[in-house]
Amino acid sequence: MERKALALLAGVLVLAGSVVADYTVAPLVGGLSSADAQPGQSVIVDLSVSSDASPPDACTSAIFTVSFSQPGLQYDAYAWAAPFTNAGQDDWASPASAALPESVSATTWIDPMSDPGSDDIYFENFVTGQDTSFSEGILLSLDITIPGDFPDGQVLISVVPDTFDSGMGSIGAAGQTLTLNVSSEAELPGDADGSGFVGQGDLDIILDNWGQSVPPAQEIADLDDSGFIGQGDLDIVLDHWGQSAE
Repeated sequence: MERKALALLAGVLVLAGSVVADYTVAPLVGGLSSADAQPGQSVIVDLSVSSDASPPDACTSAIFTVSFSQPGLQYDAYAWAAPFTNAGQDDWASPASAALPESVSATTWIDPMSDPGSDDIYFENFVTGQDTSFSEGILLSLDITIPGDFPDGQVLISVVPDTFDSGMGSIGAAGQTLTLNVSSEAELPGDADGSGFVGQGDLDIILDNWGQSVPPAQEIADLDDSGFIGQGDLDIVLDHWGQSAE
């Protein structure tokens, strides 16, 4: 917690006359703020940062949480964008990378300064190299799996900023929310990745799990519900190739 306190102090000591614009941090799947997913499916949630400054703001430290509207999703891994480093001395994420995967719950991260009952995970990282900073784009990517027994419904995944700092003063930041629509029924035959379109992503899932039984193969690859990933699943994808749910 000493590193967090230092970063918070740095955020208060804004140089007189300096002007800093806001960051917006948005959790996205495939560039969208709403995504469909099935139990057994893995999704990548990208935390995309944009700045309203010209030129864009640049930060050397980032502290925030990612909050889930309900427990139970499996948190598999994360990856920071350069120049932030992963699992190094400046990466203070909790749970740490070495502790993953872990189910998200009220005990995954307990913030002593706020609600101890929140289902959230914590991120804190610093850039230590000179003349190095992060500006805009994907700051962090999270690998999330929807367990096979996860109930249908919406899960809201929200970014809650604490401190973004430029090294000379704090950058105001606002977080946005991703809506993850979980449904055990595929809306479109062959749509293994839940994108609403049957194409290369679905074929990749079948091929990645080819010749395996469920488990260890992903349930979403078992399109014919045979318990085995093979020709029957491939045929479903090919029969509906190029189709969309709309």
